[in-house]
Amino acid sequence: MNFDTKKFQKTVFEPRTREVPVPALAEFFGDGADPVFTVRALEHSEISRVRECNQRDEMIKAAVSALSGSDVEKGKAIKEILGDVDDVPERTRVRIETLKIACVEPKLDQQTAVRLGQFFPNVLEQLTEVIFELTDQGGVIAKKKRSISG
Repeated sequence: MNFDTKKFQKTVFEPRTREVPVPALAEFFGDGADPVFTVRALEHSEISRVRECNQRDEMIKAAVSALSGSDVEKGKAIKEILGDVDDVPERTRVRIETLKIACVEPKLDQQTAVRLGQFFPNVLEQLTEVIFELTDQGGVIAKKKRSISG
């Protein structure tokens, strides 16, 4: 069986997505809104970014130390902005980075993703497991948009 590279190149793909119920966070959704996050598969460059997050975190720690010197309050303020990674296990950092990248709705910043992992660790695990599953499955062929003619 031959792989049809021409067909592959012409095909329009999009990342797989899935809505994931998060009932533990229901009180943070508006009245009547379903507690659901939408996540998507990662692209290879994003997988690499996730895998390299620990190196970046080490550079951030060094930068915080250099910028704050002996000023403890300044150091705390910088860590709060950038996300304090001291004593955070690699697995947690990887999952936080994954969620920041692949959470479509709502979009999550560093502080929110960290807080989610801190107070709702099972939600962080659940969402990132779905992201990894979607990534393993690969892209999907984009649906053709129907034109409406008058």
